Amino acid sequence: MPVSGITDFPVAFEDVHITKSEVNGHSSSSEMNSTKMNGLAKGKKKFDPELEPLLRANPGRFVVFPIKYPDIWEMYKKAEASFWSSEEVNLDKDLRDWESLKPQEKRFISHVLAFFAASDGIVNENLVERFSQEVQVTEARFFYGFQIAMENVHSEMYSLLIETYIKDPAEKKFLFNAIETMPCVKKKADWALRWIADQNATFGERIVAFAAVEGIFFSGSFAAIFWLKKRGLMPGLTFSNELISRDEGLHTDFACLMFQHLIQKPTSDEIIDIIRDAVSIEQEFLTESLPVSMIGMNSNLMKEYIEFVADRLLVELRCPKIYHSKNPFDFMENISLAGKTNFFEKKVVTEELVRKRAEHNEGDIGSLEELALYQLDIIKIDRLQNWCRELQILFLQNNLISRIENLSKLKKLEYLNLAVNNIECIENLEGCESLQKLDLTLNFIGNLTSVQNLKNNFNLRELFWNQSSENSPEVRLAMAEQVRKSKKENTVDLSESRYPKRKIQLFKKDGCPLNINEAKIPFILEDASDHFILTVNVYKHLDTSFLDIDVQPWFVRVLVKGKILQLTLNEEVHPDQSSAQRMTGSGRLIVKMPKVRTVHSD
Repeated sequence: MPVSGITDFPVAFEDVHITKSEVNGHSSSSEMNSTKMNGLAKGKKKFDPELEPLLRANPGRFVVFPIKYPDIWEMYKKAEASFWSSEEVNLDKDLRDWESLKPQEKRFISHVLAFFAASDGIVNENLVERFSQEVQVTEARFFYGFQIAMENVHSEMYSLLIETYIKDPAEKKFLFNAIETMPCVKKKADWALRWIADQNATFGERIVAFAAVEGIFFSGSFAAIFWLKKRGLMPGLTFSNELISRDEGLHTDFACLMFQHLIQKPTSDEIIDIIRDAVSIEQEFLTESLPVSMIGMNSNLMKEYIEFVADRLLVELRCPKIYHSKNPFDFMENISLAGKTNFFEKKVVTEELVRKRAEHNEGDIGSLEELALYQLDIIKIDRLQNWCRELQILFLQNNLISRIENLSKLKKLEYLNLAVNNIECIENLEGCESLQKLDLTLNFIGNLTSVQNLKNNFNLRELFWNQSSENSPEVRLAMAEQVRKSKKENTVDLSESRYPKRKIQLFKKDGCPLNINEAKIPFILEDASDHFILTVNVYKHLDTSFLDIDVQPWFVRVLVKGKILQLTLNEEVHPDQSSAQRMTGSGRLIVKMPKVRTVHSD
């Protein structure tokens, strides 16, 4: 008999985080002793890849669904949503600024770019030669594949910057071969390459090492380039630096997430040894070999900043701080580095956000003609042109958008409102051939040069642009962050403070699973002769990354946006032979679970 409906099972009201290690009885505590890079230390317990869910053989690695690691999948989707290319960076103004720089400033920038150009290739070497081959989890492989693509974009961008700034062929060759020609770059590269080649280092140690490469080796150089932005110099360089630092912050966060999934973690002492080593090399690089004093920065403060970043990374790796340094650079509070990949909770335009704003169109974004996304702290226009080709009116005023982009395919767009943002240049609107009205009031557009980019928008009748904001983009970002902090401090969470949630009980005292429908979602559980089939009526537009399915011999558990549907089974099933799929039209989730004891008819 099928069991169906929104059954009123006893439920409590607190989200329960379920991990595969809890279900399978694995311990997440460290099982390893101290190691050094030159090999296994005496008495160290051997690392066993078969004990690691991330590394053990996975016959289902060739297909994506069902998603087994929603947190890893979510990181992949974040990376995918942040895609950009070198063609989006305008370097026209940079050459003028470059010529005005002092010789030591030029030397500093060119040498930092040389390090970056080589380092992205080293990161990819590790991903291709080691991590992508070792990790068997499909969701993580997706992320690594996309990271490789983005590291290629970074490497191209840095090479393009060198190509643009440096005209002397001999100097250009010197910079492109920095690993061989520049000892300070070679030292950092050698450290990373040794970790790639080390066959004795555990996977966990190498995860930490490359978190240090992307989270520490890059941090000081990122900060130095943002220092130039404070001076209003090199807009192309600083814009690309902002994009790349955001990406590297996400890559560092992903390394920390992979670390959390490990069963056999390195000890705190082993982790701290790796981080100390990286900090020492980075401090030497930016205070002795290539001192930041060359561009007017304080070397002692740079040392303190690198220690601050290292402490933050240690906390993400579940280790105590060892430096206890504060961030000496206020301007870096608005930058996305390790642990700050969400730009202080400001938003990009996501499909989910657009659907919420398309309720007047029954959630259908493909035929949407009018969309309002104002006062949402949006920092980037992303993928709207792919989702909403029919848009005629678009309101994006009062956000934090710094660049007009990803709108050129909106051929039917007639009215675009971008008032009160951080835009400095009118660009990338040539494809909006129906545009009649454009509002750029209270931005930072200083002259007519970029207005001439609208000369091919023949239907444009109304343009508002020359009333500039009295602040700067940085001030506006700081004001938005202050407002966000104030709201957070003054918000009282009644659900937690006055009405504490009760913990959901998943099992009886005798260990038997309970029936739970916390999500109160409609379902049908069909009991056939040789299998069970569970059909869950999931909202058709819900992203599959919000679903997690866990089949056990005597129960099945489905998490829908973190809420639990758990059903007991009256016969034992094969978890490893079970399958799940989403129906294309309705979005319903179908979970098929073969029984261990098949009943044969005579």
